[in-house]
Amino acid sequence: VEPVNDRMSKVEPDLRHLVEKTAQAVLGSRARIEDCIAGLAEPDRSRLARLDPARKIDFEAAVLWKTTLLYRWSCVESLGPFEPRIYGDPGWKALLGQDQTLFPSLDYYRELPVFYNRCKINFNATSLQMREAVNQRVFDVPACGSFLLTDRQGALEELFEVGREVIAFDDP
Repeated sequence: VEPVNDRMSKVEPDLRHLVEKTAQAVLGSRARIEDCIAGLAEPDRSRLARLDPARKIDFEAAVLWKTTLLYRWSCVESLGPFEPRIYGDPGWKALLGQDQTLFPSLDYYRELPVFYNRCKINFNATSLQMREAVNQRVFDVPACGSFLLTDRQGALEELFEVGREVIAFDDP
């Protein structure tokens, strides 16, 4: 959540609603950001087209981070009945609400390997910037000898025997 807020702070305040709108469109269609921008109303498209390259990059980065947050949040909501333990930055508390405990972020080198081994199921939701690729968690969890449930990425079947080495889901 905090990286999303950081990215949003780099976008002009009067364009932030377009970040939200575009992120929703990307999430709903899994289309590229550029294609979803093309689907905006003409005044909005023109406004974005006039941005200088640095501001356009900031806008697109904010859309990407926001879309990934929305995707991961939809996964967390789907897991609700299983009472998952959520570890993350303090911004997640506002999303989770008072009924769910938020655990602090873990140190990648010192704490995560132990954590992976203590979990019955390690859940992974890949950043949407990685359209076909897998992230590091897909390697780290099996390397620790633990169970991984991950979203299906195009590269996953090239790297693992899905169903035996990792279990993949197609949607939340």
